[in-house]
Amino acid sequence: MLRSLSALVALALFGLCIRAQDLPPSFPNSPVGFDEGKAALLESLADSRLDPSDVVERLFEDASMDEMCAFVQAQLLSDEVKALDTLLDCKGELARAEDVAALRKVLESRKLRAQSVVTALGKMLDKRELTPSQTAAWFYSRNFNARCIAGALDRQSNGARELLADLAAMNARKKGADELFQRAFWEFDLRDSTRMAGGHYDLAQLVESLLELGVDSGVWAKAQNLREAKDLSVEQRALIAWGDAVLLAAAFDGRTSERDLVEAALDHFRRLARQGQGSEAVLAAGVRRAGISTRWFRTGGPGVVGVYEGPWGGASPPTQSALELGAAMGDEFAQGLNEAIKAHFARTGRRLRMVLYEDGSARAMLNLETPLVYAADTPLGRGQSNWILFEGRASAKGKSALLSLVFSGNNRPAVTEFELSALTLTTNGVFLAATVERAGTKPEELLLRRVGRNCPAR
Repeated sequence: MLRSLSALVALALFGLCIRAQDLPPSFPNSPVGFDEGKAALLESLADSRLDPSDVVERLFEDASMDEMCAFVQAQLLSDEVKALDTLLDCKGELARAEDVAALRKVLESRKLRAQSVVTALGKMLDKRELTPSQTAAWFYSRNFNARCIAGALDRQSNGARELLADLAAMNARKKGADELFQRAFWEFDLRDSTRMAGGHYDLAQLVESLLELGVDSGVWAKAQNLREAKDLSVEQRALIAWGDAVLLAAAFDGRTSERDLVEAALDHFRRLARQGQGSEAVLAAGVRRAGISTRWFRTGGPGVVGVYEGPWGGASPPTQSALELGAAMGDEFAQGLNEAIKAHFARTGRRLRMVLYEDGSARAMLNLETPLVYAADTPLGRGQSNWILFEGRASAKGKSALLSLVFSGNNRPAVTEFELSALTLTTNGVFLAATVERAGTKPEELLLRRVGRNCPAR
């Protein structure tokens, strides 16, 4: 009797597992107050008659082969790759491919184009008979944010898609660092993720790009019509080393123009191009830049307040010193920046990266010392990563934040939710200070600093 009962329990548990695996895609549960475009997207899809293939076609319109191969390799589960293999008649070769290069080789050997992969992906999802909302959730878990999905469905212009396609074509034609820089950093505006044929004329954005690409001091000097790098002021050198684009742009305001800065940068990248250097780094940063308005950890496009990063846990941060610089700009900030603040942000170990949005939503990524294993149906994609992901809300006015773990899969990290109290954003936007509160642990002080929007998110 006991053996029969055990068999029934095992059978019931097996049934539950099967049903759990067959559950339709859904958006993760987030704290009350988090939105970041989900409500508008779901409302627009409530009465929609779009098939999953329609969503696929619009999200991947004019996608390059590079992009499709990267998506298949990182974001499709094994059974989904096998289904795609069958639809593309790849005789199992697609499923056996171990990396993006192998995937591309298989597809090109069969004379298949990117659009062939897009069409097959749409057919694969059509067979699952997902609703429009479930299809959106399927893509959300695979590193597309709600605003991006809504924009694609509304047929809005897709500057990010155009940039990716252009960069793939330019790379195939072996274009130099200067041309890649002009297309990816001068002609693509992060404020609304659109192409600006004549350049975007946002000084802070240009400064951010050059800081990220690590141009030498001569570029900053030439942009101000200075003869040599040694002619930069001590304060400017300190601000360049600190790396906050908004602060540095304010220091340059009136001393240079967007056009002068771009011309100085292009001269720098032309020199690199003549030496056969620089193109790989500019291309990689440009490709990442194209995706920051479409990926789950959205740091570009409308409504981004700022991206903040700093150490998590450990020694108490120099919060008071940072707050004393909370209204400082330009030379005043550079002169007040002390060694304790610099040392705090130079610390290694666990780090928190957090993005705040104008609607009060927030996302965060916490870096752990032990890597975790992720499946393809997460924004991080298939493989190992030290990051864990959070969604929630944050209010500088309310001086609080609450973020909960999402997309954890089979991982069980110690941190599943955290609350920030006494949250303060400094007037100049440079620092975020708060007290971290978690169940079962003592409150800890947190001090983050503003970083560039084109930060990695994997």
